[in-house]
Amino acid sequence: MRAAPGIENTRFRAGDAECTSRDEGATVTCRGRTVRVSGAMIVPDPCHDSVLRTVEHDRESGVLRIVVGAEPTGGFCVQCVAAIDYEFTATLDGCLERVVVCHEGGEERREITTAACNRSASASRPFITGE
Repeated sequence: MRAAPGIENTRFRAGDAECTSRDEGATVTCRGRTVRVSGAMIVPDPCHDSVLRTVEHDRESGVLRIVVGAEPTGGFCVQCVAAIDYEFTATLDGCLERVVVCHEGGEERREITTAACNRSASASRPFITGE
């Protein structure tokens, strides 16, 4: 995982892949300088782990881009579409206007959600968007 300068206290945690019929998605919560993303990524089967590929912060525009990917774990696997829940948190040193969450699988990168984060509005209450 590659993190941009000005991003502090980054944490990524992923659950186990489980067979599902639900859709992928992500919810973004902005509070002050802290961003939290809770999401679910769809993978071809439950023999995959979710990984944080990149975190990029453009300090001029205030855009934080998070890319979550999946990697096969190998071995014998049940044949079903699966979801992996994940949670990402980070504290930023600089402007935060918008968060973009992408999922990456194989050669494909999909933009899952974009959330507007207004620092002045989020200082007093959280701003939650997504899914």
